[in-house]
Amino acid sequence: MKDLIQKCPSKLDAPSVMETIKERMVEYRFNIDEYDLSTRRIEGRRNNLDKVILGLNRKLAVSICKEKDRITIDLKWSSLLSNCAISGFEFFFIAMAVFRSFEFGGFLISLAIGAFGALINLLLFMVLRLKLGSTIERDLDDLEKALEEGKRKGRMGIF
Repeated sequence: MKDLIQKCPSKLDAPSVMETIKERMVEYRFNIDEYDLSTRRIEGRRNNLDKVILGLNRKLAVSICKEKDRITIDLKWSSLLSNCAISGFEFFFIAMAVFRSFEFGGFLISLAIGAFGALINLLLFMVLRLKLGSTIERDLDDLEKALEEGKRKGRMGIF
């Protein structure tokens, strides 16, 4: 899954944007695997043992492109399908253990509960995705305003 954030016209530079995104990823409990200023790429993952067991581990690759006055941030999410499958199977097998005495009816109930577990995982992913995207956009707006105020104060001779 891919998200695209564009700021135009923007006075932001890539290193400050990368540092802002890295801070937000750490705040959202991502482990930073790669942080490369030359390629303008950040890779992170949320895969503590409890998140792997529950199927909530997420991988995120961020690439930043600066062209003239436009900055583009590309967020690529991965491991969504496998994580939803893990949650669905866990819910299915737990429900199957509880409803095994209902035979075929128990199987159908367990199948519905497994689908519900996968849906919960998908909803949690969407919430994380939207929260992180809106937080990054807000941080970039704040960073841009701070740079504009700094330039304005510099022109007026106020330190």
